[in-house]
Amino acid sequence: ISGYPSPLHNFYLFDHCLVKTTLNTASGHFIQPQTNLDPLFNNIANNNYHLTSSSPAIDHGDTVPPFIGLDITGNTRPNGPLPDIGAYEFY
Repeated sequence: ISGYPSPLHNFYLFDHCLVKTTLNTASGHFIQPQTNLDPLFNNIANNNYHLTSSSPAIDHGDTVPPFIGLDITGNTRPNGPLPDIGAYEFY
């Protein structure tokens, strides 16, 4: 999740994540989600959180520093125009 504070308001905008929403830092409450997508993991029941080929998380990550060029298994990322959202890069 990435967020940035607005200098004029007490809000954080969460972007480049599968749940896209805004956090009011004054109240600590989230304002209605704008997007709530199924990440289409490979097999959640068996703790396999690799992405399937049709996942909306593919190529929707961010390269804002500190960007790490490897996923959790050591695969180079991005494997496309942008990194994938989550711990695993789709190959």
